[in-house]
Amino acid sequence: MKKKKIHFTCFKALIQRIYQDNICVLKDIWLNKYPNEEPKKHTFLEKLLLTPLLIFRAFSLSNFVSFFSPSGNNAYLFIDLYILFWIILIFICLFFSPFSPLLTVILVSYRVIDIISYQLCVLLIDSQRPSWKLASIRRSFLFSFLNLLEILAAFAILYLTIGNIIENRPDGLRIDSPGRAFYYSLVTMATLGYGEFIPADDNSRYIVTAELLTEILFILTIIPAFVSNITNQLGSRQYRDPDKRK
Repeated sequence: MKKKKIHFTCFKALIQRIYQDNICVLKDIWLNKYPNEEPKKHTFLEKLLLTPLLIFRAFSLSNFVSFFSPSGNNAYLFIDLYILFWIILIFICLFFSPFSPLLTVILVSYRVIDIISYQLCVLLIDSQRPSWKLASIRRSFLFSFLNLLEILAAFAILYLTIGNIIENRPDGLRIDSPGRAFYYSLVTMATLGYGEFIPADDNSRYIVTAELLTEILFILTIIPAFVSNITNQLGSRQYRDPDKRK
């Protein structure tokens, strides 16, 4: 009986988290009541763009932190473990290929979408709240770096499983090692264009295009936004007092 009660409490906490962090926020955005502390008017285009974002976040596996922390205590610890779990899993998939190619593609594709949706929610939604503290910004900046590492490995996996990246020479061989795939993913993300490897078919070009779009999102949008917010917070009067840097 006690075990059933614990399971019910965890499930209730999960539903409450999804409702408060996604459904309520989406409703408030459409009613121009978000953030609650200082409501802002959102354009119709903003509402349309943020709707699928919040709907997807409602299905994110990160919500299951509520099962381990129904009261919200130590939630940061479980989020850290969640990210650590994904990093380890993706690099295991890259170097050891423990799953079928189809399952591997589904896992890494889900994770890339999960990362992008999380970062966009932080950038477009969470940052509107006046209570966005410096510590949260620093934490999110660290997450961005780790997420970028995950994305590099995820696209390397896609190049190995469903891509066809070959050496740039007449008798060029297909990339078939994790090291080469990760190297090509890094070179693609950095837009260095060494020319050692090239996509050999349209499917591979689509993967390269997706990685470049993801890179543009991170390098040109998300990371500069965090740097700007950190600079603004450090320059504000609130953070000149060490006791308020929480």
